[in-house]
Amino acid sequence: MSQLYFFRAFVSVEDCERYYQGQVIQVIVTTEQGLRIQLPFKYFRPFISKVGIRGYFRLSLDSNGRLQRLEKIS
Repeated sequence: MSQLYFFRAFVSVEDCERYYQGQVIQVIVTTEQGLRIQLPFKYFRPFISKVGIRGYFRLSLDSNGRLQRLEKIS
């Protein structure tokens, strides 16, 4: 059974650049349920734009806590 979490993410362009320089490897988000989750930055790569990362996301984890899917909802 998968677990669903929803959160907003705001990552600056500068922090995205730091990822590509190898200085940042993790993103910590706080879900609407109040849970803090640490995710590898690489999962956010498809969502990087010229303003960084902005949006509302749905995170799906399997029963072992492994990422199944990360989707940008808006």
